[in-house]
Amino acid sequence: MTALEGVMAWRYLKARRYDGFVSLVTVLAFSGIALGVATLIVVMAVMNGFRVELVKRIVGLQGHIAITDIVPGDEALLSQDLLLVAEVKRVAPLVITQALASNQGRVSGVAVRGMNGGDFADLSFESLTSHGDLLAPDRLAVGYRLAASLDLRLGETVSLYLPSLNRTAFGAIPRSIDLTVGAIFDSGMYEYDQGVVFINLGTAQRLLNLTGQISQLEVFTGDPDGAPALAGQLEAVVAGRGVVRDWTQTHAGFLTVLEVERQVMFVILMLLIVIAAFNIAASMVMLVRDKTRSIAVLMAMGASPGMVARVFFLAGMAVGVGGTAVGFGLGVSFAANIETLRAGLQSLLGVRLFDPKFYFLSQLPAELSWSQVFAVMAVAVILTVISTLYPSLRAARVDPVVTLRNE
Repeated sequence: MTALEGVMAWRYLKARRYDGFVSLVTVLAFSGIALGVATLIVVMAVMNGFRVELVKRIVGLQGHIAITDIVPGDEALLSQDLLLVAEVKRVAPLVITQALASNQGRVSGVAVRGMNGGDFADLSFESLTSHGDLLAPDRLAVGYRLAASLDLRLGETVSLYLPSLNRTAFGAIPRSIDLTVGAIFDSGMYEYDQGVVFINLGTAQRLLNLTGQISQLEVFTGDPDGAPALAGQLEAVVAGRGVVRDWTQTHAGFLTVLEVERQVMFVILMLLIVIAAFNIAASMVMLVRDKTRSIAVLMAMGASPGMVARVFFLAGMAVGVGGTAVGFGLGVSFAANIETLRAGLQSLLGVRLFDPKFYFLSQLPAELSWSQVFAVMAVAVILTVISTLYPSLRAARVDPVVTLRNE
C-alpha cells in the first residue's frame, strides 16, 4: 500500500456537500464500533470486578477449606493434624447458628458465628472499631449496617435470642443472652454488615449446649486459589473424621452464575460490534456506488483493480480501526473511574444507582483484564476486515468503459 492510496482513501471519507449522507452513515458506523468496544470493555471489567471483590471478601471472612460433620471428640486432634500440613496457615474452630438480635424494640435476624478472639482478629475487614478485648465472653462484634438499624454503639447492650430452648415450669422458652457491643466492623459486603454477628466460641457452645463441640473447622491457607488442590490432600488427613469442602465447592452455585453471566454478557454485547461492522460494510458499499465515476476515471488513467480495492479497504479499515481505538480509550477510562462516575451521576440524578442490598458490595467494582481488552479489540478489527472485503472487491470490479459511456 502506498501513500497515494492512503491520501485517496482519506479524501473519499471526507464529507462534501453533495455526498453528506454517505459521510453521515460512515460517522454512525465509526460511532457504533467505538461505543460497542467501549461498552464491552466496561461491562467485562465490571463483571471481573464483581468476581474479584466478592471472592476476596468471601475468602477473607471465611475459611478457604471447611471441615464439617466432625466426629464428636475428634475436634482437637483433627485440628492438630491439619496444622501439620505445610500449606495450612491456621485452623479456626467455629460454631454457627441463627438468632434474633434485639435492642430497644428493634429486631433483626442474624447469623451467629462463634469463634475465638484471635481468629476473629485475623479476618480481613475494611475497617474495625473495637473497645476492650475482641470477642470476650460477654462481648460481640456487629456490622456497621446492623448497628445502624438497631441503633447500637460501642459499649451498648444487645439481646440475642437463640433457637435452643430453656425448659422451665412454664414450658420451653427461647434461650437469650445480653452481650455488650465490643466491636463494629465494615466487611465491604452488605450481607455480612447487615446480617452477621460474631461472639465468643465458649459463649456460643454454652448457649447451644455444645460442650466441647463445634460446627466446623475453618482452614486458612496462603493461597486461596490453591484451596481445591489442597482439599484433596486434606482428605487423607481427615480420614473419615469429617467432610472436606473448599470455598469453590461451598459457593459453587454463586461462582457458576457469575461465570455464566459474564459469558452471556460478552456474547450479547459482541453483537453490538457485529452490527457496527455491518454498518461499515453498508457505508463502504454506498461510498463505492457514490464514487463509481471517480473509480472509472482512475482506472482509465491507469490505476489497477488492486489499487482501487486497496483504497476502499484502507477507507473501511480507517473507520473500523479508528473506532476501535476510540472505544478502547473510552472503555478503559470509564472502567478506571467507574466508581467516581457512579457517585457523580447518583448525586446529580438523586437516584441510588448501585444499592448494596441487591449487589452485596458497597461500591461498584471494576477490574480490567488486558487479555480480554485486547481480545475485544482483535475481534472488532477482524470484523472490520471481513466487512470491508466485499465493498473493496466490488470497487475493483468496476468497468471504466461501461461506466464512462453511461455518464
